Amino acid sequence: MALVSERALKTLVEVEGESILNAAVERGKGIILALPHLGCWEMVGLYGADRMPMTSLYRPLRLGGLDQLVRSGRERNGATLVPTDASGIRSLYQALKRGELIAILPDQGARRWR
Repeated sequence: MALVSERALKTLVEVEGESILNAAVERGKGIILALPHLGCWEMVGLYGADRMPMTSLYRPLRLGGLDQLVRSGRERNGATLVPTDASGIRSLYQALKRGELIAILPDQGARRWR
């Protein structure tokens, strides 16, 4: 998804109920976006971060070069990626308090807490 243009992204994504998200943002309420790791999560992340501040949990990939490509694609619209540990959970909570969008993949298991 790092190579998809903004124009292509806007023509490929359609959001049902986007007015509900917009209303929450206008009220200064944080939004929790919990999606299964099914479909094109990358597009959801790009779309969300393009519209509002967004923080999401991120577990680095084992292949360093591929990890850098994925990370840069996810961060290109301003998304903040936080680790899948206690510090990341604190960051999500702080983002919610600021009225931002947080995104998690609840079907992705976390590593042991440290």
